[in-house]
Amino acid sequence: MASDLTFVEYVCDQMSAAGTITFRKMFGEYAIYCEGKVVALEHLSSRTFAPGYSTVVSPLTVIRLGHTIVWVFFVACIFAIPLFTASSHFRLAALFTAIVAVEVGVLVLNGMRCPLTGIAARYTDDRRPNFDIYLPEWLARNNKQIFGTIYAIAVLFLLVRWLRVI
Repeated sequence: MASDLTFVEYVCDQMSAAGTITFRKMFGEYAIYCEGKVVALEHLSSRTFAPGYSTVVSPLTVIRLGHTIVWVFFVACIFAIPLFTASSHFRLAALFTAIVAVEVGVLVLNGMRCPLTGIAARYTDDRRPNFDIYLPEWLARNNKQIFGTIYAIAVLFLLVRWLRVI
């Protein structure tokens, strides 16, 4: 089985904040470099990192981490709406409302499932509510109800305050 170039490019992109990240094909596999030093090897779908780094990173771990980061971003957007509304920054509140609305649209088009859930499902038979994200199981199970309600209240607050100004 050959190395997965797409995965190598993805890892390099994720590591870019650490410095200059490059990769080179070696013996049919890939070595990943940070500032000219080898920090990871991609070999036959097993990922090994240099000492001082994680020893193995599975695709499911990368997906779960990415999914958690995306989740935190959208939760921050939801909480930003009432904060900017309360301080009369209505355009910023509207911007965050629109960002979350796009995410809601993606969920609706995907049968109320995050697209990353389907990708993560390829790598495990686990189907607990949090198999694809680093959240407590109870929060993953009730995520849409909790944050959907907060979002609806935040948007209602924005509309009421905005209409009072107009």
